[in-house]
Amino acid sequence: MSLADKKVAVLVGPGFEDSELLQPVDTLRNAGVSVTLIGLSEDDRRGVKGKRGAVVPVDALIGEVREEDFDALLIPG
Repeated sequence: MSLADKKVAVLVGPGFEDSELLQPVDTLRNAGVSVTLIGLSEDDRRGVKGKRGAVVPVDALIGEVREEDFDALLIPG
């Protein structure tokens, strides 16, 4: 089964568990999935910091995306 045409939204909030975001996102991207990192506030455009120090830039804010544009939602812990 090919995942190349799938799109996954990933909700990224401050204090996310680094490995619970970074590892699944890498795995999805390596499988050919289009991943969109979604921030919660305007401040997230500068990057969202995880518990262990990773800083991740977001692709869009929650108010800029539509749920019907995605096949799945990932919410890291």
